[in-house]
Formats: sequence, structure tokens, C-alpha cells
Amino acid sequence: MQHALSKLLIPTTPTLLSILALSGVELILRLRGMGYDTLGPLLLFGIVFSSVFVDGIQGYYTAFGISLVSALLARSEEQGAVRIFGLTTLGVTFCIARLKYLRYKAILQSERAEVLYRLSRDLTRRNGKLALIYSAATILRKEVPDTLDFYLVEGNQILKLHGTELKPVDEHLRTLPDWVCRTGEAAGRGTETLSGADALFLPLGTDQHRFGALSVQFRDPSDYYDQDKRKVYETIAKQIGEALERDQEAVNGFQTNLVQEGEKLRSSLLRSLSHDLRTPLTGIQGSIELLKMKLGEGDTPENHELLESVSEELGWLLRMMDNILSLTRFESERVILRKESEPVEDVVGSAVRVLSKRLATHPIEIRLPDSILMVPMESALIEQVLVNLLDNAAKYSDPHTPIEIEVKVEGDMAVFSVSDRGRGIALEDLGRVFEKFERGKPEEIRGIRGTGLGLSICKAIIEAHGGTIQAIPREGGGTIFRFTLPLEVETNGSCASDPHNRR
Repeated sequence: MQHALSKLLIPTTPTLLSILALSGVELILRLRGMGYDTLGPLLLFGIVFSSVFVDGIQGYYTAFGISLVSALLARSEEQGAVRIFGLTTLGVTFCIARLKYLRYKAILQSERAEVLYRLSRDLTRRNGKLALIYSAATILRKEVPDTLDFYLVEGNQILKLHGTELKPVDEHLRTLPDWVCRTGEAAGRGTETLSGADALFLPLGTDQHRFGALSVQFRDPSDYYDQDKRKVYETIAKQIGEALERDQEAVNGFQTNLVQEGEKLRSSLLRSLSHDLRTPLTGIQGSIELLKMKLGEGDTPENHELLESVSEELGWLLRMMDNILSLTRFESERVILRKESEPVEDVVGSAVRVLSKRLATHPIEIRLPDSILMVPMESALIEQVLVNLLDNAAKYSDPHTPIEIEVKVEGDMAVFSVSDRGRGIALEDLGRVFEKFERGKPEEIRGIRGTGLGLSICKAIIEAHGGTIQAIPREGGGTIFRFTLPLEVETNGSCASDPHNRR
């Protein structure tokens, strides 16, 4: 990239030499008797010729100098021609200077465009922050005369490119790169912010994302106030920032796809495993029940107890399989519920029967509305919610303590609650109890079997139904799990809203 045109306000040596040479030629020709009508065009040619090879305003000095000499040497009748000659030479040198300036600007713009093109082309071929920054530094340090440094902000660290490595900078060098990255504004020399710095710092990035700063030390101090040069470096900084942003988006997209594919694979494996296991487990449970019927009362108490224990363990395994199947269903696909209006007493009764042995040591208190309450739901899923909540209540409360089930209507919602008199949930843990694999503190779950999936599945099922679920500390100890289900369901564009419809 070329330097700016010289802006010296005093004549240069070539200018002085051209003035002396043309003045000498004019004096010699005058002494030989040549008139100004012939001499003028020759001097004009000499001025034009010398102006082509000087920069900036130097051509004006040549024209002015020769016009002055001509005025001193001219006869009185030639003074008018000399004035016209002076104005003509000044106009011609102005046009020449203007054309040279425009040519210079065109060449400069072309060179800058070429640098930006090479930079853009190279950045599209690179991946990774270090590779992008190093590539940009390599190209620019060859093409520009100014000193460039590159800073990246990563977390609490500010890294500077040294050779082929990014290294943390000292604490006293952090201020400018950090400020520029955070605010997105230029700072340092040539600006109103920290103008005492020895370089100009420009944000490295786009309006959406900033990754660091580009430091520019101009070789010519006047260039700090040259808006054209500054815009070039601002464009370079933005171009590098866009490349870093594309790289970051590519990394994020790859990681997201990796996570999604992993989740799909995990869900597929769990679903396949659960289906494959549930079938033989169901068969084993049926065989145990058949065996118990065949043995009848004639077998020993020990054998009956053993069969009951095996049956209970199989029940737990089947409930776990149901939970895993529901989890994979809700996580891996957009669930479309098969809702039908169901009487809540049937669903509650079925859930209690599933856990009849598990709840045998707990008094069960059920409070339902006086009339039959019909609620739109997928009954198998809501039964699974109640089974999980009842099983949770039994696990975390002492034997012989009551477990209460209540269903009531509040506005356009059916409100279900399962309450126990167990150890309760700490206030700081209430927000986490519905997360996957959350089972509480180690000292609280010692000796209690579980996977930590039950409550998270309850939340997914209830939210899919358009309801909410929450855990509430109970006065006097224990916990209330409360969930709601909408009573209205859309059917063919109309709403059925009578919660007490009977079949």
C-alpha cells in the first residue's frame, strides 16, 4: 500500500532545479532576441513536463516561479501576455496535479481492494481462531507498512498473537483491548478515548459478536487522523471478525448436531432396550402370579414371601421401564396426546391398585368431588404420574404415616395433589426436584432405590397436557405434589367444557 502524497509546503530540490533550468533557458533565448509569442509556448511545455514528475503542490511552485521570472524579463508591451501565461500555467498545473491525485487514489483503492480480496479469500479457507488470526497477520504484515497486533478475548484472559501462538498479555496491557472489545468502539491514539496510547485499537468483530481488538501503529504519525486509512483498517477488522464469527457458528453448529445425534442415539437405545426388557418382565410377572395361584395356601410362608418379594421387584422394574419409555417418547419426538374425557376416580383407583403392595403400610386417604369429574387426558400417562408421585411419597415417608390424594376443581382446571408426612424437601432443592436424575443429597437417599427420573417424567407429561406441577413444603412436615389439568379440550373447532359430563 503506497504512502500519501507529499504535503510539504516548501519547494523541493527537483522543483528548484526545474525553475532554475527553465529560467536559464528563458534568459538565453531572450538574449538571442526571441519574442514572448514564441517563448511562452516553450516555457509552458517545460512547466507541464516538469509538473508530471513532481508531487502535490510542487507543480504550482514551478509555474509561479517561471511566471515571476517572465514578468521580470518581459518588456512593457508583453506584460499582458505574461499575466495570461501565468494564469494558464497555474491552471494547467492544477489540472495535472488533480489528474495525478485521482490516478493515485484509483491505484490506492485498487491496491486496498486487492489486499482485502486476498485476505477474504484466505480467511474462507481457514478454520479455528488461531489459524484465522495467524493467516490474517501473515498477509497484512506483508502488504501494509504499519505495525499490526492482534488481541483475542477469551473468558477472563486477553491473548496476543506472538508468532504462531496466542499468549496471555500482562495486566497493564489489558485495558485498551478489553475496553474496545466490550464497547465495540475505537480507542487509543487518534481518538478521544485514551488518546495517549501509542497505537489505534479497533474492535475485532461484528455488531453482534466481538472477539478482541486490532492494534495499528501507523508509520506516518499524520495517518492517525487520515479517515480513509482508518476506514481501511476498520474494514479489515470487521472482515476478520466475520470470519471468526462464521468459525464460531460452525463450531456451535457441530457441537449442537453432535449433542442432538447423541441424544437420538441414546433415546433409540433406551427405547429399544426398554421394549426388549419389558416384554419378558411382563411374562415373568404373569408366571409368578400363576405360580402363586397354583401353590395356593399349601406352600410354606417362606416361599410365599419369596414370591411376593420377586413380584414386587418385578413391579419396580416394570415401572422403571415405563418411565424410560415415556422419557424417550417425550424427548425424541413431538408428542401428540390421545386425549379422552376420563373419570378421575378410575385413574386414581387404578394408580392405587398398581401400588397396592407398595402402599400396604400407609393409610391412603382419597378425597374426590361429590359428582363424577370428567377430565380430558391420556389416562395411561396421568396414571403413570400418580404412580410415580405415590411411589415417591411411600419411599420418602415412614411406614404407617398417611398418604393423601385429593382432586378438586379450581376455575377451568382440575387440581390433583398427593401429600405425605415424610422428611420433606429443603427450600433450596425445590427448584431442582423435577430435573432428570435429581435424587437429593446423598445422606437423604441412603438406602432408597431410584433412578431420579420419576418426577422429571411427571413434569413432561403434565406440561404436555397443558398443565403445571409443583412441589410445596407441607406444614408440620412432608411435601405436597400438586398438578393441574385443563378441563376444556378443543374438538373440531369447538370447546367441550363441562367437567361433570357422565358417560
